[in-house]
Amino acid sequence: MSNSNNNAKASAKSCSDVLIDLFEKGYKPQLVAHSHPGRGPEATSPSGIDINYLTKIQDAGSEALGLIVTRDGYIRFFSVRTEYAVSIKGKGVQHVAEDVFKVPLA
Repeated sequence: MSNSNNNAKASAKSCSDVLIDLFEKGYKPQLVAHSHPGRGPEATSPSGIDINYLTKIQDAGSEALGLIVTRDGYIRFFSVRTEYAVSIKGKGVQHVAEDVFKVPLA
């Protein structure tokens, strides 16, 4: 992992290896979250790397969901194999699109 200009980067393989190891030891992660650069709901779309990463984890038996957030308060839940339904409640929360929400930052 490297950290330059306040941007942390890790390889998808190293992260999925750790999560698969945790799963095999009996831990059950429920959510795998990270941020994307950009703003607005479109910036929360999963990349090919995100899809491949979550596929490995779910293929190993995890039911963890993916979550992508942006600095302007948009969040998206996603899955490859696990069926799910999500609802977020709270003052100022907006349901923008399927699995995409805008949460107030202050």
